[in-house]
Amino acid sequence: MAERAPKQRVDIPWHKRIRNRNRLMLLDEQTFEEQWSLSVSALHLIALLLGFAAIVAAIVILAFIYTPIKNVIPGYTDKKWRQDANYSRKQVDSLLRISQDQNRYIQDLRTVLSGGFVRDTSSSSTTQVGESDIPEYVMSIEDSALRARIAEEDRYNLSFIPGQKSASSSSKTYLFNPLAGSLSSPFNSKIGHFGLDIIAPMNSIIKAVQEGTVVIASWTSDGGYTIQIQHPANLISVYKHNSVLLKKTGDKVEPGDAIAIIGDSGEHSDGPHLHFELWKNGVPVNPEEYLVFDNP
Repeated sequence: MAERAPKQRVDIPWHKRIRNRNRLMLLDEQTFEEQWSLSVSALHLIALLLGFAAIVAAIVILAFIYTPIKNVIPGYTDKKWRQDANYSRKQVDSLLRISQDQNRYIQDLRTVLSGGFVRDTSSSSTTQVGESDIPEYVMSIEDSALRARIAEEDRYNLSFIPGQKSASSSSKTYLFNPLAGSLSSPFNSKIGHFGLDIIAPMNSIIKAVQEGTVVIASWTSDGGYTIQIQHPANLISVYKHNSVLLKKTGDKVEPGDAIAIIGDSGEHSDGPHLHFELWKNGVPVNPEEYLVFDNP
């Protein structure tokens, strides 16, 4: 009997093999009865796994987009947080520039009011230094106008405390008007308002009413930036709600010296004004008895 020739193996392309269907069966161990079967190809299995992976990826992406879980990723910053941080940084830069400009303005103002000169930083020319090493300063147009305005305000701004027994000029106490403005609230000791409220434009200069020594120059919660001056004859003047103080505690002042700039600081302020008080022998007195103000 002749031997049967071995069957030759036929190579099937891979794209056809993955389409061949295979049966997955579950049989009873005792009877070998078919319990469950599934006919599936490798292509179907790959498609099923890819679909499952796509669904899981979509769920994860949606969770990171629409839920706060994305904030737990190291290095990730919420868009709103980034916007707030950029806004805060810009605000801080702006406040820093404003603070620097105000400090420069106050320093220049103190120099001008004390009789000095302010260097004109807008000039392109360099400052020449003489043999005595004293720098040459140039007064700007704004400084000249400010000095002229203050001098004009102080020309006819004297008052004196009445009731002096002697008629000689040496027996009268002359007072400068602290601010050129109009009254908004009068003196009323019955309701605890021991001074006058004087309104004036922003950046108006407040002046000392008489020579004396600054005893208080600080911040208070109700009066904001407050300055208090002790004058001769046991007279005290108080200036509240300023935006800037030009004098510090212990400074000596002369009548008409610039001591502050009008503002609205403090809890009991609702706009730029000066709250001005006069105390004589420890008792508040009505400043309108000694000074003349414009009515609103």
